[in-house]
Amino acid sequence: MKRALAALCAAWLGASAPRVAGATTVVPVTTEELAARSDLVVVATARSASSRWDGGVIVTDVEVVVDASLRGAAAVGTSLVVRVAGGTVGRIRQSVADAPELEVGRSYLLFLAGGAGGARFLAHLTAGALALSVSPGADATVLVPAALVTEVRATAAPAMRSVSLETLAARVRDVRR
Repeated sequence: MKRALAALCAAWLGASAPRVAGATTVVPVTTEELAARSDLVVVATARSASSRWDGGVIVTDVEVVVDASLRGAAAVGTSLVVRVAGGTVGRIRQSVADAPELEVGRSYLLFLAGGAGGARFLAHLTAGALALSVSPGADATVLVPAALVTEVRATAAPAMRSVSLETLAARVRDVRR
């Protein structure tokens, strides 16, 4: 009887324990590959964000205002909704390792492809949203994750580095449609 009770307790504990999601593998992509798979590339500022449940996972819809369009048809000043994985609903938070969390008030270089229900999707899990950094009296730079290869001869890239926005914008514009 004690063995049966111990087995039942162990099964209950195993079934009720929190589960950790499996690992995510991210394949590095070049700026040119990312631009080619994107139907829209814009510089935009996040205006608002709203998280919700979607089929057992949390997603966040972020409204962004277009500051500049580098690829595709998006007029300056128009609003787009970008859906990203993860977020917080009530007291429950879900996140995907290395996936971007678009911060309201911050500007980004966004590589977008496809979408559903009026929302656009990032063209790459970790390299589809690049935060802009603007210092007074300096050119805008983009914070680039290791998953985005910006130099053909690059070896191991640091986890995050800065690249000129104009450099990346020129490379995006040079990619054929």
